[in-house]
Amino acid sequence: MGCKSRFYVDIMDIHDKVTGSCHLCVTTFPNGDRLKFVVDCGLFQQEEGDEYNQKFPFRANDIDFCIVTHNHVDHTGRLPLLSKEGLGVKIYATETTCNLLPEALNDSYSVLKNKAKINGNLPIYGEDDVTHAVNLCTPCNYDETIQINENVKVNFFENAHLPGAAIILVRISFPEYEDINLIFTGDYNNKSVFQNDVHIPQWVLDLPVTVIQESTYGDTDSSEIEECFDRNILKAAEEGLKLLKNNIEIKTRDCTTALEKIKAVILIQIKISVKYEDFLNVVLSQIWGEEEKNKKCKKAVFEYIKIIEKIIKEGIENNEFYDGNVEAIASGVVGVTASSLIYRLKKNREVDVQSVYEGFINTVVRGISK
Repeated sequence: MGCKSRFYVDIMDIHDKVTGSCHLCVTTFPNGDRLKFVVDCGLFQQEEGDEYNQKFPFRANDIDFCIVTHNHVDHTGRLPLLSKEGLGVKIYATETTCNLLPEALNDSYSVLKNKAKINGNLPIYGEDDVTHAVNLCTPCNYDETIQINENVKVNFFENAHLPGAAIILVRISFPEYEDINLIFTGDYNNKSVFQNDVHIPQWVLDLPVTVIQESTYGDTDSSEIEECFDRNILKAAEEGLKLLKNNIEIKTRDCTTALEKIKAVILIQIKISVKYEDFLNVVLSQIWGEEEKNKKCKKAVFEYIKIIEKIIKEGIENNEFYDGNVEAIASGVVGVTASSLIYRLKKNREVDVQSVYEGFINTVVRGISK
């Protein structure tokens, strides 16, 4: 009786570093056919890894499909290079990862472009390559079985490493042979500040599998993780508002009228919203809801608004401002900060603080002052 032909997968990496994650998997079927797929395609972030960022030790147009574990640049940053070199097949990732990827890859391109300019080189890929890579992305749901082709099924399971992260099960089959089951952990955490108590389905645990594990978090004990996300969010909001209060106190100290004070407040708000955009994003995202962090954030915001209310009330009493609803006027002045951010997002460029300030003075301030 003759021996069966072999059915196996070669899994290859080109590095021994933490960053630049990229697994080339070559399946050899008993009939001699081959299937090649790539799991992750990240940038090397150490200086000594720059040479690996320039090219791949395989042909991109030979790849049958790609899968991505999560949206970190050391796992996705070379997808546009793969696209540039001829990749034309689907890139499978979770829906959240697909949604986040355009922003991440465009940011990666900006960093590479600036670095190349400093070194007198060309970036390893361009904006068109980013767009092409993003267009190849195919969103997948957790726990759903995706039939890649007649021989390959893929499942994405929750991974608490960051929103959208997954561990990925690849099942490769051939008639009359046992399936080959591969689990790619990515940077796996079963608990983090983003998510608690991630579980792998029992049917997956019962499979005979080969686990390809990233070393970064391989020995992490989940008991080491401190739940600090809510606390840090609130701290960022409180410190940002404290910065606003301190600046207002200093800048309005020598102002002799309420009108001068409110002008100073508006300028400070615009400057801080432009310089510390992340702080404003945190505040705007956390004042809604009824969780404890939302209530504390709202309380901090309302305390800040009271400072503005005091100035508005002073202006009305001194006959500088028209009489009106003090709380509504003060809230509108604070809203200038959010308007500055929206203006910046719409223009997609740096804000000319003085120009925006003058625009608000000519509208908001003139609307309340006599």
